[in-house]
Amino acid sequence: MGLEVATIAAIGASVSAAATLASGAMSFMQARSQAKVMEQQASFERAQAQIDADEFRRRQRRLLGTARATRGATGVDLLSGSPLLVDDDTIDQIVFETERVRQGGDIRATRMEQQAGFTRASGASDLAGSVLSAGGTFLTSDTGKSLFGKAPDPVVASTRAGRADLRQPNAMGGRR
Repeated sequence: MGLEVATIAAIGASVSAAATLASGAMSFMQARSQAKVMEQQASFERAQAQIDADEFRRRQRRLLGTARATRGATGVDLLSGSPLLVDDDTIDQIVFETERVRQGGDIRATRMEQQAGFTRASGASDLAGSVLSAGGTFLTSDTGKSLFGKAPDPVVASTRAGRADLRQPNAMGGRR
């Protein structure tokens, strides 16, 4: 005789719900992985910004030392007047630029961390949506209706299967 229509419908609804859940779970896991990569990139950005800032500071110190040595070789007093003011301004500029390089890395890292958070939230939303969609698929199927609502009319169910003899009495005892 084969499978009953209701059994086939239940299997179809279950498969559809399972596929929806699997899709949501995959989306969630992918979003988590992407977020983890973004957080690693953020850490790398901070570390690289620190390295860049340190390298900038070293180069500028060397240049400052060379300038002082050159001035000292010409007999200029390095501890008073204009040479001292120039060195103070140069040191202030080095500190400012070093901090600017470091803050640039922090800003890029913070953006990546925020994007990681958005990505993770999107994955969680996809998972929640798939659970709701799977539940809706099941509940709107004939199986869900028979379990939680009005049982399907056997004449309607058999008509859907193409086996209805419309001359037979319906469930109410009358003719159609």
